[in-house]
Amino acid sequence: MAKSASVDVQKSNWEGSIPIAISLASTSLSSPTIPPSLHRIISRQSYLHIALEDEVRMFHEFAPVTCFRSVTQKDVTSNENGEENDKGDNAIDEAKDKQQGNASNLNDEMAKKEAVSDGKTPYPVCWFEDEETGLPLRWHIFVGVLHDMFCIKQQEPSMHRLPWKIRIHFTSYPATLLPVISSHQKSKDTDVIRCIFQYYLNSLKQSLYVQYNSGKVAKNMTKQSHLQLWDGIVRNQYEVYRSIASDLDGNITVGGNSNAEISCTCSSIPLRILVDARPAFSRPCRLDAKDSEEIITLGNVLQECLPDLFPTAGDSGILAEENSVGKTPRYLIQGIHVPLESHILDIWKSLSHPDRFLYIAVSTH
Repeated sequence: MAKSASVDVQKSNWEGSIPIAISLASTSLSSPTIPPSLHRIISRQSYLHIALEDEVRMFHEFAPVTCFRSVTQKDVTSNENGEENDKGDNAIDEAKDKQQGNASNLNDEMAKKEAVSDGKTPYPVCWFEDEETGLPLRWHIFVGVLHDMFCIKQQEPSMHRLPWKIRIHFTSYPATLLPVISSHQKSKDTDVIRCIFQYYLNSLKQSLYVQYNSGKVAKNMTKQSHLQLWDGIVRNQYEVYRSIASDLDGNITVGGNSNAEISCTCSSIPLRILVDARPAFSRPCRLDAKDSEEIITLGNVLQECLPDLFPTAGDSGILAEENSVGKTPRYLIQGIHVPLESHILDIWKSLSHPDRFLYIAVSTH
């Protein structure tokens, strides 16, 4: 796919949205009057806390004055069920660790920006659940991926009822099911937005490490670049995001110095696969096929990552119509059932999320 075509598809994909109906949980209600549900259309490329900030603050007025204190790591003996990244990916974790030293300064920079932009009260700590299943929604996963995970459980994706009904809670944070929303190191106050931003930044650095098999691209990004990418997500403006993201597709210029160009070749595609309700696992998809003429397809990737769910028919290398339990798994990428013969590189260029991971939701039911 030509670069201009992939950019056009990516822009159209960025404009994708989901209609939702959000209501306040009865356990978080202190007022005798139950506020009505709010209907909104939110971006697939955002996070629930970001896209619904105004609605969260509105519902918070009906919640108890003192809901629950900040959740800290000490409150959780084990948070393995909420972990997003596969512990086996040592190379990815190493890249993440190398970036920790800059996290505090970047958080301070973001705090200054927030202080200047508005005088809002701190963001209330809250969590969301899918009203139909009662399952908590992972705040660190993009809205579109969350919706795909629930939509794909239906017998037919088209049967999923819209709007998507979501319930908001200000009490009883499920710390054993969701990642901890930690406190800021200096102020000790819980800053929800900063916590989500830091998670996004770590995820971006991991994907860049996988993409280039090196940490130097992520390491040489400026604070301003990080904030501009985040600003594009918060404001849902593709051009703002793309102005920085386009430099991450190949050669990049560090700090505006044309003499400091870093030449990097994309060696792998960063993937995240979510099977049913289990935590996502990250995998690199190498682009160098054994045969230089061979095109790596989505089917090849699913066969390699999930061989039990997507087996081949004998030695033909062709996907079997059914797996060992006689079922054909369903999958979605950005809400689309992409043909298995599609080139994985084209899919990643067009349908990856703002952290540059290609998310694939798979259902075995």
